[in-house]
Amino acid sequence: MFSTTTLAALLTVATAALAQEGGAASSVAQLVAQLRAAPTEVDRFRLLSEEDLLFDFNNPATTNGVTTGSAGHTVAASSANFPALIGQGVAMTIGYLGPCGMNSPHTHPRATEINFSVNTTLRGGVLVENGARFAEIDIRPGTATIFPQGAIHFEMNPSCEEAMFVAGFNGEDPGVQQVAQRFFGLPPDILAATLGGLGIQEIANLEAYIPDNVIIGVEECLQRCGIERTAQPTSQRQPRVGSNAFPEAIEAVNVYDLIIEDEEAGAAPEAGAEGEGEQEEGEAEAGTEEEEQDEEEPEEGDEEAGAEEEGSEAPEEEEGSEELDGEEAGAEGEEVETGEGETEPVAEGEDEDEESEGAEPVEAEESEEETPEAEEPAGDESAEEDGEVAEPAESEPAESEPAEEAEGEAEAETGYGTKTIVISVLSAEPTPAAEA
Repeated sequence: MFSTTTLAALLTVATAALAQEGGAASSVAQLVAQLRAAPTEVDRFRLLSEEDLLFDFNNPATTNGVTTGSAGHTVAASSANFPALIGQGVAMTIGYLGPCGMNSPHTHPRATEINFSVNTTLRGGVLVENGARFAEIDIRPGTATIFPQGAIHFEMNPSCEEAMFVAGFNGEDPGVQQVAQRFFGLPPDILAATLGGLGIQEIANLEAYIPDNVIIGVEECLQRCGIERTAQPTSQRQPRVGSNAFPEAIEAVNVYDLIIEDEEAGAAPEAGAEGEGEQEEGEAEAGTEEEEQDEEEPEEGDEEAGAEEEGSEAPEEEEGSEELDGEEAGAEGEEVETGEGETEPVAEGEDEDEESEGAEPVEAEESEEETPEAEEPAGDESAEEDGEVAEPAESEPAESEPAEEAEGEAEAETGYGTKTIVISVLSAEPTPAAEA
């Protein structure tokens, strides 16, 4: 534990420090009071030392007059922190803007500003009063513009590098008020009516969203410079008293938190929707596979049935082709028999063959007149042969290929077989002569 002597020493040091700080503040206040009371400029100048005549913007002695935000800061020299300005009617602010940084819309209620751009083109804008047009000015390096006293104006650095400006005022105490913070510092019910009946909760949320100056600038610049917008401090809001306080039931929620909640809430439904989509796709694929299987099964059955039909038709076609081959062979056999002397039946067969092939009827009539005696036996034979050939054809429509080939060979060897085939053809398509 500390001894009594040690505690007494610590207490003395703390008291001295407080006295020194209070003495410094007291000395500044006393100096300002003396300067204001001095009757002449000579008297005021006599009260100031060489150190009092110098103000360091890069390393200010106190935080008084320094405004810091996420995208830069400003340092103001006024009668509040630079007593040498008392009675001089001037003040100055230096702005240090980061890439895409902006000195947010504000006014100077007691002075006109002349703004000078040092190293880059600044985007400036001004609204003087009701009825006046909005003017936007590009303040190029080495040029300056003016913002009339009380006019709403801003300066933004649209480049991706650091920018600096110098603002001079025609008053030692120009004052400054940020438009957004001061406007939302009005009584909530007045704001609600001014904004067309907006809810108190919405007003509280918006007020909690207003960032500290110097703020992060417009989205186009951020995208061009590859800068991500992040949450910004909001300590420069209007202090609340009884007359402008929010109702006790209203608790302000920073909109950044609302955005995060919305993103998380939106991510969950999207994940669910993706799961449902995958499930639906799986079901759709399963359905299509089942449909394809159902379609393939009938197709396979149809193909098998078609193959069976082709198999059954093929023997019939082969049988018909074999009968035609037998007919041709029979025709050759008839010609041989005609060589032996039986010319009349051959002529009749040839005429009938020509009729079956589309020959003219006149030739058939001539052959009938030449061979009247041979027609009657042919008719008898045709009748007999018709009965013999037709019955097996009806009872046995489909015979195996080996049996047909054997019959064809036997018929080709004997003349009677040849005659049978020819007569069967004639009997299948009777001519007018045969009917007679």
